[in-house]
Amino acid sequence: MSARPCVTVLAVIPLLLAGAAEATARDPGTLPGVARFPLVRSWGAWGTPPARVRRMPPRPMRVNPAAIRVADGDTFYVGGQAIRLRGIDAPERGQPRSLMAARRLAELLREGPVTILPKGEDVYGRTVADVYAGGRDVAAILRREGFAKPRPAPWGAPSR
Repeated sequence: MSARPCVTVLAVIPLLLAGAAEATARDPGTLPGVARFPLVRSWGAWGTPPARVRRMPPRPMRVNPAAIRVADGDTFYVGGQAIRLRGIDAPERGQPRSLMAARRLAELLREGPVTILPKGEDVYGRTVADVYAGGRDVAAILRREGFAKPRPAPWGAPSR
């Protein structure tokens, strides 16, 4: 077998690198011949895209209580935007006390002007926020009234 193919490949590598340097200078993040596919620089080891990050509005949102539609005990809608209460996990539809939690959330949100302080976005695309109705923390009230689902004890913690 001849060593010629290996020499040819070695001779081509500097040409490819020079072409890549030129292409990168013109359009950072691309390679020649692959201009449609940007280089993946910040993706994980398996080429997965980074998590979706959505910037939250810098200021609180003030909402008219009449514009709110309650979905369950910890989620409501303002227009088409889903808002999830931060700091509480209330029973979901079909679970015990879910209707009571949803009704209580609706009552609390009707008690006064609603202020929404966005903090982030969950995996379902809902805005996670601190919510205040009439100046009172809605999630804290629901927790105090027993509408939070019980959390399992951390691993290794003594059971009650």
